[in-house]
Amino acid sequence: MKPPPPLWLISPRPEPDGGFQFRLTSSDGSTIAPERLGRIEVLTSPTLAVGLTNWTKLTNPVVSGDATVQLPPPAGSAPQRYFIVLEPE
Repeated sequence: MKPPPPLWLISPRPEPDGGFQFRLTSSDGSTIAPERLGRIEVLTSPTLAVGLTNWTKLTNPVVSGDATVQLPPPAGSAPQRYFIVLEPE
């Protein structure tokens, strides 16, 4: 079975309340199946200078049917955040 195409993050946008939004798309432009969207994990870190094991998994991202991901405002006063999307097998 052929693996699904890689995911791309597009249209990143900060929200007025401090949250963040972006869309996911397949690298080949194909539609992302709902069951695939359900497996997606979003991790965050205030710095890129740490290993992936030190990133925090967000437990409350909202992934809509059109693959828009809504992230809540950060707890505390993080001046910047980085995100990575993982798709566990």
